[in-house]
Amino acid sequence: LAVGNKGNANNELSWPISLALDEPNQLIYIADCGNGRIQVVSLTGKFLKRFGQRILKSPCGIAVTEYNVFVTDIILHALLQFSKKDLKLVRRTGTEGGGEGQLNSP
Repeated sequence: LAVGNKGNANNELSWPISLALDEPNQLIYIADCGNGRIQVVSLTGKFLKRFGQRILKSPCGIAVTEYNVFVTDIILHALLQFSKKDLKLVRRTGTEGGGEGQLNSP
């Protein structure tokens, strides 16, 4: 499976760092680090949607559960929780640092 070309339009990627498989819904969530967003494609590689572009700076890690999408952002030093239903931000956790509740480029 090949997905996208280099760039910033739909189905184009810049430094895709990680992905998560939503097997029940047959979707792939891609952390598009260089474009500061998450792209969602079908298992055949067809672009479906994108989100987070006004919130994320440099998404690096991604995990998908039944109801949520969790994203780590290395510039924001945070873990962000998005609702899988509407892809809206539910919660942001973390600030830069080494103390309790703080993260360094997760």
